[in-house]
Amino acid sequence: MSSFSKNQECPSSFELNLFQQGEVSSQEGKEIRLHLRVCDFCSAESDFYARFPQPLESTDEVIEPKMPQPLRELAETLLNRNRGINALESLTRLNNRDR
Repeated sequence: MSSFSKNQECPSSFELNLFQQGEVSSQEGKEIRLHLRVCDFCSAESDFYARFPQPLESTDEVIEPKMPQPLRELAETLLNRNRGINALESLTRLNNRDR
């Protein structure tokens, strides 16, 4: 089973955010769409940016938006059902304790 994480071939979080906001060239968009077909992690992250666009900073320093930990855990649970059941149970137990 492959790990649920980015690898060297993955576009950066910043690039995925730019893609979802239509701020990439048509060639870059084509490459990202092809990558999203085979990478569950980037697909989940891209879906997040589609629903919750992150601000595009116009500074010299590039700050990549981070995927919130609860969203990452939920995505892992949905994509890795065999080991995800325990993760989901721990999330629900944690949320019930906070109430």
